[in-house]
Amino acid sequence: MSELLTGRATLWPGERAAFVTTLVTDPARMHVWLGGGDGAEMLAMIAGMAAWGRAQGAQWATVNGRRGWKRRLRDFGFEPRNGELWKAL
Repeated sequence: MSELLTGRATLWPGERAAFVTTLVTDPARMHVWLGGGDGAEMLAMIAGMAAWGRAQGAQWATVNGRRGWKRRLRDFGFEPRNGELWKAL
């Protein structure tokens, strides 16, 4: 909670889903820290979050998550790397 209150994390609320992201500097990336809710809505939120990350200077988006996300996010350009999923922005 303190990360959100201090601005070091960003909340992405949807109607039935939400994400929390942080910006990481080395390498410059937007990291999906938490997410949950309706899977279809979560997938629909990816494009807007990626555009915001690019505008903040992020070159990558990264996600930690359950194995099922690996399959679902492959269609969005995410690839496994070092236990996380990575996508060039």
